Amino acid sequence: MRVKEKIKKSGYFWLPSVPEKKIAGTLNISDGGKIELEVAGLFDENIERDKFERIVGHIEKYGSITLDDCLWTQKTIDDCLWTQKTISGGISKSSILVHKAFLGVAYDDKEPVLLNTFQFSVEGIDEWVGLSGIKVENQFEKQAATITYSRPENVSLNLNNDMKLLITFSSTFPGFPNLTEAK
Repeated sequence: MRVKEKIKKSGYFWLPSVPEKKIAGTLNISDGGKIELEVAGLFDENIERDKFERIVGHIEKYGSITLDDCLWTQKTIDDCLWTQKTISGGISKSSILVHKAFLGVAYDDKEPVLLNTFQFSVEGIDEWVGLSGIKVENQFEKQAATITYSRPENVSLNLNNDMKLLITFSSTFPGFPNLTEAK
């Protein structure tokens, strides 16, 4: 997954079953789609637990967030006393690998994720669908070429699961300081 801008946002996170136990942390989403949550604390005292189906939270800029299919990658428990699986003293830090992040929404514990619409972009989609708005006219006598672009018409496809896929095309024009490239 390509992310235009790396996301690094602070917030509070909790298990949907224990909303009163909020833990401060930082969510990192990097280009390539790696999603990692770093928290100061533990979500529960069961230190044997390595996986969480769902973590929810509230982060700066985006508000509510749902993190699904989460796996502890690192647990650091500093200067702690262990007594029958309870932790006292010290500061605990955890790094959690997240497989799915839904920004702007907080789902309950077992609530299914349902979407009405979603948007994504794919570079090179024009080659996949065999459409291009680029036209090249060679002017051999002048050793030059004229390149023009006309945005193709949108393509609408009805999928088997009662969903509709709408393929749209867009372009950007050169801007300062790079006046030689359009996308």
